[in-house]
Amino acid sequence: VSSGLACGASSRPHAEGRPCSHWEVLWSRGGGRLPSRGSRSMSLWLPPGAQRGFAAANSAPPPTSNRPQPRSDILWSPGGSSSVVDMRQLARAIRTRASEGVPAVVGARGPASAANALRAMSWATAAGQDALQFTARWHQEGDDGSEHALRLHAEIGGSYGLFRTVSWDTTPQLVVATDTQVAALARALANEQRKRGRCVVRTIDTLDPRGQARVGTLAKALSSMHRYTKSGAAPWCVATRMPNCIVVHLLGDGERLQDLESQQRTDIQRAQSV
Repeated sequence: VSSGLACGASSRPHAEGRPCSHWEVLWSRGGGRLPSRGSRSMSLWLPPGAQRGFAAANSAPPPTSNRPQPRSDILWSPGGSSSVVDMRQLARAIRTRASEGVPAVVGARGPASAANALRAMSWATAAGQDALQFTARWHQEGDDGSEHALRLHAEIGGSYGLFRTVSWDTTPQLVVATDTQVAALARALANEQRKRGRCVVRTIDTLDPRGQARVGTLAKALSSMHRYTKSGAAPWCVATRMPNCIVVHLLGDGERLQDLESQQRTDIQRAQSV
């Protein structure tokens, strides 16, 4: 620093030979003499460590620990090394975001991640809570669109009691086996939905490779169903859990849980008018 201020620290001895016990200012033009009147020549001396410290302080970015981090629009599903705790945490995050009135978007890359995304959806709906409905679609990624990832869009559909008003127990169920093919399952689900209005599909859920394959196949088939539906739209689904089993309930083509509530009100009004 140009200006003639010489500062000495405890690591630099004073001109008289005594160590400096504190920072002190020595006006000098050399040899410890005071500058003459009107002189502007000063120099600042700092120990090497302090010089490096000042340089680092000037170049380092401001601390960011207290800055709020931007929230990602996508909740990414964990991969094959995840545990049940991770999937339950994802389920809670899905419910929290959906309860804010905005769709919760879950992303998945790879078979294990796709399976875990569907597992989290099945944990997100439980008796006594609101039913979470979701759709699944493929999403193109990369600059050239050659890569694909799964996207599940979830929202609060209504109460769990509203969801159970549908006679799901009497609806025929499709079962996913280890050797089930994605395209064949997607076509079968679309045909069943077209014939009966709604359908149910279930699969045994285990965390071994065979279980990962079954649940992953189901997640991919749900994402491919829009290719075989009459409207070209992905169906709205509600996933629930049974012991070691995932059950996915597919609503009608273009139907949501809110439509069931509207239909119930219409039926009650018709019954009262008779």
